[in-house]
Amino acid sequence: MNVNLMTQSSNYLIKSYLESTHEKPRTAVDRVYEEILRRIVNLELPPGSPLVRGELCAEYQVSQTPVREALLRLEQVGLINVRPQSGTEVAYIDVAQLEQNHFLREALECEVIRRLAEQKDQSLVDHLRSIIDMQEQVASQDDDVMLFAKLDELFHRTMYEAVGQLALFNLVRSRSGHMDRVRRLHLPSEGKIRSVLEGHRNIIAGIEQGSPELAIGYMREHLAGTIERVRSLQEEFPEYFC
Repeated sequence: MNVNLMTQSSNYLIKSYLESTHEKPRTAVDRVYEEILRRIVNLELPPGSPLVRGELCAEYQVSQTPVREALLRLEQVGLINVRPQSGTEVAYIDVAQLEQNHFLREALECEVIRRLAEQKDQSLVDHLRSIIDMQEQVASQDDDVMLFAKLDELFHRTMYEAVGQLALFNLVRSRSGHMDRVRRLHLPSEGKIRSVLEGHRNIIAGIEQGSPELAIGYMREHLAGTIERVRSLQEEFPEYFC
């Protein structure tokens, strides 16, 4: 098999694997919500973009009700603003809210990693390594930033799931829209991708060594990577922040 066919085959397997590990949206509301959320997080809909209900209904081929409910959910997680006089628009990145959500995530994931280090589950370690292998392949061959980000999400989701706390992962994800957009601004840099991979390897090392203190230290360092860049990104991309 030539290199191009091998790459296409590997990428197909990666995407199939990701699809198999995520629930499909179940209702029209879920579908509209997930699609608008994806576009906001990917910055396809940058801050300040208008969201016109009639246009969204036509685009997604649904009635007013799913669109209205999807927008309500997006408003509740702080990703859109509904202004009675001027309409609905994508919210600007709120640094204060971003820092609060980071605080929540750090508290939860440090506890998750502590438990995993105490368990020293080799099968989990092997599974996490397989995800890193896929990330490395995407980073070196596919140059697909969003696929790399999905694998990053899967890495963390797998750890929550291993301690029976998938509901808490979903809570963190529902509140991570501002951070996801900052990460999207930050992730395309080669240095950031290398840093993410190194952080994941260190986290696995902490679990494998059975050292809660070491694992928690690695997790804190890993999660701090993007939050530490917020101020400089705010200066570089002022049009995205409120």
